[in-house]
Amino acid sequence: MIETNSRENNPREMYRGINNIRKGFQGKSQIMKDENGNLITGERELVAQWGNYFNGLLNVNNDHAESEGDIHTAELCVEETTFKRK
Repeated sequence: MIETNSRENNPREMYRGINNIRKGFQGKSQIMKDENGNLITGERELVAQWGNYFNGLLNVNNDHAESEGDIHTAELCVEETTFKRK
């Protein structure tokens, strides 16, 4: 495979093959901690934990910010320009 990619002038695939041989097999660990610090290893539990994480991250409660007046708005101020033709 490396020789084929070298002959066909495909350096990206050639070096990818070289790196795969050099590094060998590297298994990917699928372990995560839940809110309580317990390890989760099951695929369904991992998916559920990531779903909970992103749900909490993306669905922020905005009632607190609105009650304290932390929301600021600004108006865009752009001067009108005129172009003169020569």
